[in-house]
Amino acid sequence: YYLTAKKSVRYPFGFGLSYTQFEYSDLNITRSGKSISAALNLKNAGKFDGAEVVQLYVRAPKSRVFKPEKELRAFKKVYLKSGESKKVSLEFDTEDLRYFDIAQNRWVLERGAYEVCICSDCQTVKLSSVLDIAGEEVASPYSEEVQKAYSDADMSKVTDEIFAKMSGLTIPKLPPIKPITTESRFTDLKKTALGKVLFAAVLGMASRQMKRAKKLPAGSERENAIKGATFLKRILESGCLRSMSMSAGARMPYNFALGMRDVSNGHILRGVKNFCKKIKLPPLPKDEK
Repeated sequence: YYLTAKKSVRYPFGFGLSYTQFEYSDLNITRSGKSISAALNLKNAGKFDGAEVVQLYVRAPKSRVFKPEKELRAFKKVYLKSGESKKVSLEFDTEDLRYFDIAQNRWVLERGAYEVCICSDCQTVKLSSVLDIAGEEVASPYSEEVQKAYSDADMSKVTDEIFAKMSGLTIPKLPPIKPITTESRFTDLKKTALGKVLFAAVLGMASRQMKRAKKLPAGSERENAIKGATFLKRILESGCLRSMSMSAGARMPYNFALGMRDVSNGHILRGVKNFCKKIKLPPLPKDEK
């Protein structure tokens, strides 16, 4: 969400670069019907003109309903000259605080004390105020089995059955690995003898890139090269033949994807025919002068 180069330089919320300091003060929360407004004073206390993205998060009351730690409800980018102050207003609707109750199959606004947090980024809370919401008092939609597994935050205990109970969703069955199709994950090629050879050949590219990265002298360039090689390996492993062809362009045309599919399934002659096939592409449009 933000990158810190030094204390006075950061990318708040990914919107821009600021070389100055900002002070937050005088938070006031008001309601008008279903609308909730947060007003505050923002001052550029630094030596340079700059911009700050003021962010409003809401932390839901603790209950037996699983919710995020806090959720972004509004934000605004404010430009201030050095020494300038400005009143900033952010608004959101009470209906934004609802959650979907899978047991009742409807949206529910839970009763309780909600904390309105004014932040400079997703972690740094500058100002906060408690907001009491006269919503509903509802029973937990989850079974004791689900509560126990999720409350402990031990994901090893969360089975597919427990997840289905918690989410109210039916987990689809995985399609059969064989025969290999253009939609198959690239790692599925290892389930056949010839596919394993193709898999090793393609992954060899990522392995060679990693070896070259590790030979670089210690420093940021080496670390970035290692990250790039790791990213490439994971992309290759998790992608399917079709998506790899679409993203690789001329390096892996679609007939190559078809060839790898056929060879992996033991259809060698059909696969070689696809590898040798030339695909005619329409000419690219010319630049208009």
